[in-house]
Amino acid sequence: MVLREPQRLRPIVVNNWEATEMAFDEARLVDLIDRAGALGAEVFLLDDGWFGTTYPRDDDTQGLGDWDPDPAKLPNGFDPLVHAAQSADIRFGTWVEPEMVNPRSDLFEAHPDWVVRDARNLASTANSSCWIRPSMRSPGSRSGCSSRSSAGTRGSAT
Repeated sequence: MVLREPQRLRPIVVNNWEATEMAFDEARLVDLIDRAGALGAEVFLLDDGWFGTTYPRDDDTQGLGDWDPDPAKLPNGFDPLVHAAQSADIRFGTWVEPEMVNPRSDLFEAHPDWVVRDARNLASTANSSCWIRPSMRSPGSRSGCSSRSSAGTRGSAT
């Protein structure tokens, strides 16, 4: 195995996935952030499941591509998590997968023309974990995906 920049120190990252998968709320995450800080972590990374308003991301069949915090899980957005991370003296980050989208998502419903997909009937994949890649060649797709990816952090302390 070859490491890029082997002399560079990497931060110690705590990711919530193994502790919570997609089943979490603000209080549980704040507790995990506090514990991560107490253990000496340098970064807390909020993994999959934090987004989706119309199609909450409670499993891998929907919501991918909708980068707004799920109000049921994070009613106050990222601010309480960012403040908890600052209090624990660690950095806060979120997981995104901007190159993918679920058929059951606001993004796909609003912009099916942005998506590259195969010839299968979309109804046969709509409730599966089969993901579709946003087309970065489609007019508006690049800037649209970029603005949607940053939308969830607007107005927060991030």
